[in-house]
Amino acid sequence: MSPDANLVHEYFNEVTKEGWISSVPAKTVRYVLVFAVGLSHPVVGAALSWADTFLLDKMGKGWRPNHFVDGKLKPFLDP
Repeated sequence: MSPDANLVHEYFNEVTKEGWISSVPAKTVRYVLVFAVGLSHPVVGAALSWADTFLLDKMGKGWRPNHFVDGKLKPFLDP
């Protein structure tokens, strides 16, 4: 395998990996916490649910060029 192919392969692996915020244990803890707060304080629970969905899920992951890798680069990498 050429050095360029190794570099592209490592780059592809890096941009497509999931962060810790998307792991099953982290999602479980977030769900249980928001659910417990929502049972005792529905308005606060709704606000936490919104924050969890939009701030942690969307913005907390950080920007990665997945749209480029999945859309334009991956067809060139697949044999």
